[in-house]
Amino acid sequence: MSDVSYRYKLIDMRNIECKRFLYSGVPEEIILSMLCNMGGRDERIFVRQILIELIKVAKGLDLSKNLRQIEILSRLRGMQKIVIEEVEQMPIVLDLETDIRFMQGVQKGRVEGIEEGRVDGLHDAIEVLLRAKFGEKGLSLMQKISRYKDQSRLRAITL
Repeated sequence: MSDVSYRYKLIDMRNIECKRFLYSGVPEEIILSMLCNMGGRDERIFVRQILIELIKVAKGLDLSKNLRQIEILSRLRGMQKIVIEEVEQMPIVLDLETDIRFMQGVQKGRVEGIEEGRVDGLHDAIEVLLRAKFGEKGLSLMQKISRYKDQSRLRAITL
């Protein structure tokens, strides 16, 4: 059995001109430009250029993932603070309707809204019943009853 030997040349990313990756139109390559030679650019301007190019090609959840990747690589360059500040200032539009967590929140909100509507309806019914049975004096109980949110407890009051 013979030995296997490999040779390779190490490439320092700081020696590669960033244009090679920055304007490629490929999200992963644009992200890699964070590690390349900035060509004398101001760090903040460089980060903005990266974000602008990335926004052009990445959409929805991929953009969110790519922004996290840029932030991770920016730590290697000591530029994480700048990246965070620039991301917060960028007018990034995400398609929330394709975001699973957003849709889960909408569904949860609908369910909670229905529950809340039922509780409000029961509160209204109890108020009508108290007024009918005890007059205006009976309404003094509504302050305590309005704190109840459990439907079964509210239904029991109406019986």
